[in-house]
Amino acid sequence: MRTIIFAIALLTGCQNTCQQLCLDMADYAESDCDQTFKDTEMDSCLEKYSEASEKELDTCATYGDKISEEWSCSDIGAYFD
Repeated sequence: MRTIIFAIALLTGCQNTCQQLCLDMADYAESDCDQTFKDTEMDSCLEKYSEASEKELDTCATYGDKISEEWSCSDIGAYFD
């Protein structure tokens, strides 16, 4: 099911930098931390940032490609709790 969510988000091309960060964090969690997030958690993250503020977008753009430098596996898990 999560694959379907990712595919839809990627195919639509409509995600902003914060929504992309949600997807990237989930990918990092799965590939590097052996953690899988529920579909509802991903939906919540994507929805939360569907109308992100300029400040949030700037922050996501600044740190989005530094996930493994900024967050440990335990940090990632706590983010989605």
